[in-house]
Amino acid sequence: MSIYYNTVMQTLRQFLKEVYRRADSSMFSSVAIPAVGTGNLHIPHALVAKCMYEEAEEFGQKNPNTTLQDIRFVVYDKDAQTVAVTVVAVSVFLSQLTWPLLHL
Repeated sequence: MSIYYNTVMQTLRQFLKEVYRRADSSMFSSVAIPAVGTGNLHIPHALVAKCMYEEAEEFGQKNPNTTLQDIRFVVYDKDAQTVAVTVVAVSVFLSQLTWPLLHL
């Protein structure tokens, strides 16, 4: 993976952590997050999906008493590639999750 992708993925992970942290500190019970990075940043769809699920899982494990109970990943339904990759990612990642409160 190039330095560009590494930097962008680090930024995406930090962004997601901050979204979850702020949602929890605001006592939100749910949050919806789009597949950020797959458009103009040209990050491979599979990497973005993997990152989104991993960060949600990590947040859930580290914050068992969070008010955040429903995380939804929003996929633009006209983007066939994102939809296809996300469907595969969902089946793989959901089979591994210990914090089962994620929705597509």
